[in-house]
Amino acid sequence: METVFNSGLVAIGGFTALFIF
Repeated sequence: METVFNSGLVAIGGFTALFIF
């Protein structure tokens, strides 16, 4: 469960960063 949460957090963070930049 921890891995899934971490993966989701990274995916959201990367997508947000990509959207901002």
